[in-house]
Amino acid sequence: MITSLFTNTEEKSPKHQTNQNIKTLKFYNLIMFGVITTIIFFGVVLIGRLLFIEDTINLVIPLTLILVAFTATKKITSEQKTINKKNREEKILNKYLKEIDDILLKTIVDSQTDTYKSAINVVRYKTLTVLRRLNNSPQCKAIILLFLYDTQLINNQNNNQNLDLRLCNFAQANLLGTNLLGANLAKANLCQVNLCQANLSKADLSRANLCGADLSGTNLCGADLSGTNLCGADLSGANLCGADLCQADLSGANLYGAYLLGVDLCEANLLGVDLCGAYLLGATNVTNQQIKSANTWEKAVYTGAIYTKANWDNERIRLIAENTQANQNKIQDIRNDTISDLEDGNKPEKN
Repeated sequence: MITSLFTNTEEKSPKHQTNQNIKTLKFYNLIMFGVITTIIFFGVVLIGRLLFIEDTINLVIPLTLILVAFTATKKITSEQKTINKKNREEKILNKYLKEIDDILLKTIVDSQTDTYKSAINVVRYKTLTVLRRLNNSPQCKAIILLFLYDTQLINNQNNNQNLDLRLCNFAQANLLGTNLLGANLAKANLCQVNLCQANLSKADLSRANLCGADLSGTNLCGADLSGTNLCGADLSGANLCGADLCQADLSGANLYGAYLLGVDLCEANLLGVDLCGAYLLGATNVTNQQIKSANTWEKAVYTGAIYTKANWDNERIRLIAENTQANQNKIQDIRNDTISDLEDGNKPEKN
């Protein structure tokens, strides 16, 4: 189990190191408290004495000392609160990982048994609970998501029942460059997550919330993005070849240089999308009206190029402009299609 990896790692080093840091911090705070108390004491004594002196300029030194002491105390208090918060989050996370590990170890890994289905429900509610408690910790959210993936609970590549991530909040999690091949993230809240350069090939992201997410350079080849909220997402340079974007909301998204070869754009919202340099060769179920609702649609590539498939993990798809004139003719045809023009009130504003 992957939890064993987390558990062993925590027990070998970080936990011991954390205890050492706490002891050091307490000793440091004790010394600082004594120093600050001494400064304040003598500061007050000096003020008391100087109050009987007409020369008020001499008050500057003690008042400065008090101000320094106050600032130092405030800083120490703030650092202590931060450390306490991290320690509390670490305890909550470790407890969750251990509980889920115990549940999985005691459960027969067979999706058809009632025992397994009951265990999955327990895991779901425990996950919902811990995510609410760790709502302000993007790092912990990322660890939980990767843990669920590595334990095959949200992986389409296994034959077991996947965990329902509906209402699960992974917003702002940092998943930079992670491997989530075939992950089942349907209906999950992934708002503003960092999935830059991640591998989400063949993943199920249907009806997920990826609003404002960083998906630049991400491999989404063959992914299910039907009904997904990608409003304002950064998909620049992303590989969306063969992806299902049916009814997806891409309004305001950045698709600069993205690869959309063979994508299904049926009823997808392309309002205000940046299509500059995007490759839409073989895109299906897309109307001229949809295309013209996007920004910089005249700078996209629709035809007149050939490509060779390559390993996306090592190198990007190679596209060769075989016939640029053919692409210009296609753009002119879209431009001349006045029937597909939007009403003036619905046209996106161009920057």
